[in-house]
Amino acid sequence: MTFDAFKILLLPYYERDDEMYFQAIEYKSDLEKNWLSLLLKIIIVPEEGGPSVIKLFVFHFTGIIDFRISVGAWSIDIYDQHPLLLNHLNPKGILFFRGTAMNMDFVLLDLWRAHYSIFGDWIPFGSPDEYYTLLKGGYGKLTEGHWSMIKSFSDVLHKHGVIPNPVETTTSNSILNSHTLTHASVSMAPRVCIMGKSYVIFKELEITETEVPPDK
Repeated sequence: MTFDAFKILLLPYYERDDEMYFQAIEYKSDLEKNWLSLLLKIIIVPEEGGPSVIKLFVFHFTGIIDFRISVGAWSIDIYDQHPLLLNHLNPKGILFFRGTAMNMDFVLLDLWRAHYSIFGDWIPFGSPDEYYTLLKGGYGKLTEGHWSMIKSFSDVLHKHGVIPNPVETTTSNSILNSHTLTHASVSMAPRVCIMGKSYVIFKELEITETEVPPDK
């Protein structure tokens, strides 16, 4: 089933204001073939009392680009626009620079603020020491990523008297940023499945309800 069909299946529980807890029991992946299967347990606690209902679903993701799975209970949803997707979408670019700033601490603080305004807590800012060393050198490549970040960082550098040189590097392929993935389907735009602080960036998803965990 699709994710929309999955939400429709759970709709009666939402309409009764039942409490629902989502938990990843286990996952399996094959990064060479770019798939990940997640066994999802849903505990439904009726609002009017009575025994809890437990449902199990297998989420089979293909065209995997990046993921982070952690233990815990959370809500679940899928987005086609999210900070986690930015580095995998066009336009992209590289930021070079020339010059030094009078107060490097203020530059780093403003860069962090610019980064947080775009990515929030989802993507780490990086090492302040590395940025400091690069900027202290007076020229070079500062960073690369989505054009929104490149533009924002360029504005910060310009504000502090450093000359930015942003270069657009947009290509037809998504950037693969971790887990040493070697290829991914480019048949459709990536989406992200958010599960608390866990996530899976993927191209396609098939959901199957199951009575028992696979291979158990």
